[in-house]
Amino acid sequence: MVNMKTITEYFLIYQFAYIFFFISLISIIFSIFIRSRILKLICLVIFSLFVAMGLTEFILSSKIKTKIFFLEHPKNIFILEKQTIRPAREIHVVKKNGQKRKYADRAPYADETVIYDYVANRYPNGFRYTRCNLKSKQNYIFLGCSYTFGAGLDDDQTLPYYFSKLMNFENNVLNCGISGRSTNTAISIVESDIVDKFVSNDSQTKYFIYYMIQEHVYRNFRVYESDIDNWLYKNGKWERVSQPFGRLKIVFARSYIFNKIFLNFIEKHNMPYYEEYMIKSLQRIKETAEIKYKSKLIVVLGKSCHQNPLFINEIKKTDLDLVFLPEAFDRIEYKIKKDGHPSAKANEELANILIGHIQNNESRQK
Repeated sequence: MVNMKTITEYFLIYQFAYIFFFISLISIIFSIFIRSRILKLICLVIFSLFVAMGLTEFILSSKIKTKIFFLEHPKNIFILEKQTIRPAREIHVVKKNGQKRKYADRAPYADETVIYDYVANRYPNGFRYTRCNLKSKQNYIFLGCSYTFGAGLDDDQTLPYYFSKLMNFENNVLNCGISGRSTNTAISIVESDIVDKFVSNDSQTKYFIYYMIQEHVYRNFRVYESDIDNWLYKNGKWERVSQPFGRLKIVFARSYIFNKIFLNFIEKHNMPYYEEYMIKSLQRIKETAEIKYKSKLIVVLGKSCHQNPLFINEIKKTDLDLVFLPEAFDRIEYKIKKDGHPSAKANEELANILIGHIQNNESRQK
């Protein structure tokens, strides 16, 4: 019996090789029947070019470890029927060749070293549980990626947990960090009604806190991979966020030739657009927080953001409430070994910084 799934996956891996071979076949057939020498020569050139491209695609697809790219919108985090909390184990390993892998539950192979092995309690929509007072009249909502989520750490080692602990677990603290995402997901969260399902009707959301790293600038415009964020959730539907050469990136997403040669040129050309969008998206979150929730936004800029001084200079010109991490956060003890995500120590100290920042804000308003 033919396994259609296997055939489909095989074609997705080698699709551009076959497409190029097909175009070369068409061109050689045309060259046979065309009488004009010039047109015949053009067809032969096209034939040679696409045969070469097809062979290149086939060789690269065979030699390089291939994964199936995901071009659909991300998993729907905006549907929540019950707030049941379930534990989910996640194991990350690094192979001897430096390649990283993650899986749910299996013993590491001989050539793999475990980076971290932890269990995260999650709500059905993917949000991570944080010990707090869900019935509190005051809410604090954390947004961001795996840095906010607490990848590699137990439930009592995440940034939202330490933040909640400093307030004696008396307030409602919600961890909306989704691994691999950026401000598009954050926008979708604050503009949808998903937050309302975790807070009391008569409560007030005091602050939204967005934890940014430099990679977020680009993540908003990745059109493939499993953790994409090139979508906005509006009125119950997903809509792609447009970008320069966006259609080209989608069409050639699975082409190795495109990704290895042409994509870098496109991304360098688009980077100013991405950076401008990043700042505008943070301002959009701020405006939504103020209008919809009568709340405020704090943006934490991770140390990686300082790699781009031009971006830092531009974001400082805005009215965004910014928190810059101290130099100490670059030290080894502030990162998970062989991984780079914040350690429990980093999260605990950042929670103290945030509490102090909020207290300073409130004292200035009095």
